[in-house]
Amino acid sequence: MTDDANKPNIAIAVLPERQGVGSAACFWAFMKLAHHAGGHGYSLIGLPPTARVDLTRNKLAEKVLSDDFTHVLMLDCDHDHPADIVERLFRWMIQDPTRLVVSGMAYRRCAPWEPTVYSVNEKGEVFAMIEWGQGLIKADAIGTPCTLISREVFERIPAPWFAFRYENAATGKYPGEDIYFSLKCREHGIQLWVDTTCVSPHSFEGWADDKTFRAYLDYQKSQGVPEDQALVYGGIGG
Repeated sequence: MTDDANKPNIAIAVLPERQGVGSAACFWAFMKLAHHAGGHGYSLIGLPPTARVDLTRNKLAEKVLSDDFTHVLMLDCDHDHPADIVERLFRWMIQDPTRLVVSGMAYRRCAPWEPTVYSVNEKGEVFAMIEWGQGLIKADAIGTPCTLISREVFERIPAPWFAFRYENAATGKYPGEDIYFSLKCREHGIQLWVDTTCVSPHSFEGWADDKTFRAYLDYQKSQGVPEDQALVYGGIGG
């Protein structure tokens, strides 16, 4: 796929924020990332802003397939991503080429501030993780603000790869495009992985990270909310 068949051709795409949140606080993080990427031969893909992030992600996947990219790193613009995030995530794929989706660690930018790494029980209920090990872990579903995806994923899964689902919205089930992608991966036997040591804090009027999340859990505990109920999100639908 490249002049050197064993050399990856990794694209980095920064997705424009669809909800009008400014990313000025993240400017220098992206400057450092761009500088680092240029020194390592990574390609930067420009994306026009759209009102639908699922459409943007699908267009990006189509770009990957129409070009000779082997992987794409999807980065949301309102996070402080490590400059060496490509190497930190790609190392796990080098270690085991069957790992096709490896995400960094990120947190929701509003209460309950949880990490966007989820488990799904037999009832289809989605739970955010409260405790996790340091290193690479498996996940049933993930957010995709800092996710490295192999080209093979888009080849194995038919389009669309990302979509919103509203058919069960009346019952409180309306998973976003990242959960849709997670479910598609599960349907096609693609395991999702998360590097818990590679953290991309989420900008709001501050930074959402582990300290924010733990403070929220402490508050819920002080209000008498059982820990196993503090992060229950209902079903994922379908």
